[in-house]
Amino acid sequence: MAHAELPDHYAESTMLFALSADGEREISLRLARFPLTGKATVWLHIADGEAAWAMAHEQFESSNQATSVSDDVVEFAAGHSTQSVEFVSQNRNGKQMRGHVSAELKAVASRHPELGEGVLPVSVDLIYRSASDGYRSAGGRWEMTGSVSGTVTVQGKTIVFDDPGKWHEQVGPRARFAPAFTYFNVQNETVALLAIAFAQGVTGYGMRNGKIHELQAFEIQGPQTMPRSFKAQLYDAQTDTLQLIEGRARAVQQWSVPIEGQRRPGAAVIVETNLGQMFGSLNDWQPATE
Repeated sequence: MAHAELPDHYAESTMLFALSADGEREISLRLARFPLTGKATVWLHIADGEAAWAMAHEQFESSNQATSVSDDVVEFAAGHSTQSVEFVSQNRNGKQMRGHVSAELKAVASRHPELGEGVLPVSVDLIYRSASDGYRSAGGRWEMTGSVSGTVTVQGKTIVFDDPGKWHEQVGPRARFAPAFTYFNVQNETVALLAIAFAQGVTGYGMRNGKIHELQAFEIQGPQTMPRSFKAQLYDAQTDTLQLIEGRARAVQQWSVPIEGQRRPGAAVIVETNLGQMFGSLNDWQPATE
């Protein structure tokens, strides 16, 4: 879609996330594109044992054309000075999307970066493989669970990933980051759960043995409690039955990024559930205007 045809506040967001089973190795890389201004924001968090690095930079340049996300091969990209990031995906209309994420960035040795350019060189070369065709919402959100493999090099140290992960996209008008929410995305080899709780309700899905089920209800304890107990109720349309996933999530990595004059906290979590151990991310957001 051309610049002149875009709706007000149009934006695009793409993210890759991976976490090792022991909770020590993590990467989260997100690119937010704003075609109306030609600008982009990049958020990065990397953890490897006791070490952690991050960045949050709003001055990347990007195309002023909207991405044709209905195509079978799609690229989201941005750059700044000597830095660059690129998300390329193919077989997007099939059952198993494959993505390649490459980046040359600069981070800082912190879990809580300030806005701006870092000083420590980071190279990213990761392959994503989806476990299904994922969950697509009417609002332009696409969530997929799968696996992430490849390398991330920070200050000359190479970290090898071969771990469960996820790919996320969201496109459409977005005047600000988001209304208040809790975002919970966890998985193991056979089960995945995405639950997003807003003031007006919940959205998301469950996946068991490759089959997608509707999320009907979700409750989780507030961020002041850790571990946080939760319950999620899924509807299996094939058998016309309800299924329950419940457990407790404990944080193994914690970090924050600056958004709209605030800091948004987030955590990588390991979860003990009635369907086995799962792991993923748990984030809360409460904007100052609410």
